[in-house]
Amino acid sequence: MAETTYFGMEGTGDWTHPDYRPKNYRQTAFELFPDSPAPFTFVLSKLPTSSTNDPEFKLYEWRLPKQSCILNGALVAGTAVLEEDTVTLATTGDEGTAPARAFKAGDMLRVEDPTDCSEYDTAIAKGSEVLVVKSINSNTTMTCYRYWGNTNITDGTPDVFGTVADGAVLRWVGSVYREGSQAPASLTKRPTIVSNYTGIFKDAVKITGTAENMNVRPYKPWPQFKGECLERHMMKLEWNLLNSVPYETESVATSTIDASASGAYARSTGGLRYWIEQAQGSVSFAAGVDIDTVEDEMETVFTYGSKEKLCFVGYRALNILNKLVRTNSAWNWNGESLPKKMTYGLEVFQLTSPFGRLNLIPHKLLAESAVQTQDVFIIDTKYVEYVYMAGRDTKWHDNVQLPDEDARRGYFQTECGLRLALPEVHAVWTGLNALAA
Repeated sequence: MAETTYFGMEGTGDWTHPDYRPKNYRQTAFELFPDSPAPFTFVLSKLPTSSTNDPEFKLYEWRLPKQSCILNGALVAGTAVLEEDTVTLATTGDEGTAPARAFKAGDMLRVEDPTDCSEYDTAIAKGSEVLVVKSINSNTTMTCYRYWGNTNITDGTPDVFGTVADGAVLRWVGSVYREGSQAPASLTKRPTIVSNYTGIFKDAVKITGTAENMNVRPYKPWPQFKGECLERHMMKLEWNLLNSVPYETESVATSTIDASASGAYARSTGGLRYWIEQAQGSVSFAAGVDIDTVEDEMETVFTYGSKEKLCFVGYRALNILNKLVRTNSAWNWNGESLPKKMTYGLEVFQLTSPFGRLNLIPHKLLAESAVQTQDVFIIDTKYVEYVYMAGRDTKWHDNVQLPDEDARRGYFQTECGLRLALPEVHAVWTGLNALAA
């Protein structure tokens, strides 16, 4: 079994290993320019990839139910143990428009916050009501038995029967079935379908016949131009995979792009920022960065997904995080980068919290933007995948000059997109520009 390097990249992290030589142009660019400002594109080149035969590709996201629901309307006081009541659920919870379908007959639901129950006794911490589901009536309603186990802890007689407040959270805590009962009702959950597109990226280089044959030292002009074109191509891929939006149209003004392709579709792929912010927005630190807020956001970042995640950090944001750690010495901050033989030459710093570890990669392209230098992209590499159109990953097309043109022309072309699963395991932090006053 092959050795695994940091944050899920294949191989040992060292290009000198013969089995991990570059196998495509993206990996070649990674080896040639390890200090290039396109680390996300380079990391993707060493993560699992997939091909598609359709420029619109789909992702089917399966999430386990959160085992909780929210009341839509208060439950009035009853009169007896196991009294039946119709419970209506809100559609603002994690289960969307069909919250009742996440449960089945026999499920036990406990009011999560006891203070939502009118008869909660703070002196003995008793009185949080438990309901048992009798039947599911619709997407949002179910019939429940009220006051399960609602007996006095002293003499076994029923306690006072109280109300439950509107908006109370009901949490699944178990199930109730008779001896010898049949199999329970089955639960099915449809996947969430997310679509993205492959975008086409092109970067060309040209040299005159005279210049190509000049004796220029220390490099031959054409290989030098080709290498610069490849790095420029990777940088544009980087910006796109970070910031682009998904779109497809036939009505684009093709004369400004390629008149010869009039009537053909033009597409762009959705990048990291789009998918994360569409799902959950971004976290703004515009009011100032302080240790409490960062710790709170670290807790959120690691609520779902892996306990080790990768961050692409603008220089200003990295500066502020460094100052924050310096003024809070109890934090675990690895001020020295990881051995580059583990990371294919990338410079990686680590920030550790009780919830998980962030691997921070300084991002030069973000640093070039007065706004995005304050940003942090946090990704769980387990749920990110580079998708390319079959046969159209990064390729070099040479000698595409016109027949009567006294020049040599070539270009790199990539048709690719980004598949980002479960946006809640990723995050975007913005506005890390100054410490809080």
